[in-house]
Amino acid sequence: MTGDKQRILVVEDEDISRKNLTHILQKEGYEVIPTHNGAKAIGLLKDHPFDLVITDLKMHTVDGMQVLKKSKELHPNTEVIMITGFATVDSAVKAMKDGAYYYISKPYSIDEVRKVVKEALLKRSLLLENIKLKQMLNEPQDIPTIVGKSEPVRAVKETIQQIAPSDINVLILGESGTGKELVAQAIHQMSHRSKNSFVGFNCGSFTEELMGNELFGHEKGAFTGAVKNKSGLLEWQMVALCF
Repeated sequence: MTGDKQRILVVEDEDISRKNLTHILQKEGYEVIPTHNGAKAIGLLKDHPFDLVITDLKMHTVDGMQVLKKSKELHPNTEVIMITGFATVDSAVKAMKDGAYYYISKPYSIDEVRKVVKEALLKRSLLLENIKLKQMLNEPQDIPTIVGKSEPVRAVKETIQQIAPSDINVLILGESGTGKELVAQAIHQMSHRSKNSFVGFNCGSFTEELMGNELFGHEKGAFTGAVKNKSGLLEWQMVALCF
């Protein structure tokens, strides 16, 4: 594609109709590739992806139905609009069954073309966005803070991805220096609580009494020097995860 412009292939064997349609679409800001026959259109479809195909139904040698079928075969997510001056119920039904987005009868209005083209391109954009989101959900997210590609490291990453979305308590075991806090941080970053704070708390640095005071807080007068109420880390509303 050229820049951010959406590409439209126009297939029309009547010179005046092709030029008029090309002019209408170019004024709307689309990149338009016009061609006068179906065989050339199929060649272009093999070489380039298009966001939309607009094709006349009745053409010599290779007609619009053949262009429609080949377009859907090569690019299933590209919408196709059929245009014809010989509209019949049967041809319209067949075109829609074969995957056409819309069927326009000649003579058509400029407003009708603009509306149908805009809707067809919007449908394609939403479809591609949906496909992309599904792919992102199905692909395992990388955890840059945990480096390694061995089976044990991959197993740890998979476990993190499984438990991160859940509101459950997690016990992380391991010898000193093995990365327990990195795992805790990764769980936090991949959870719905990631916008809130992560607090690392080293229990080994506190006595039992001080640890309880830091985690759970105390009431005024609970002990000498407790001159006011104090909230513990576990009570802070903005703390999403405490390790």
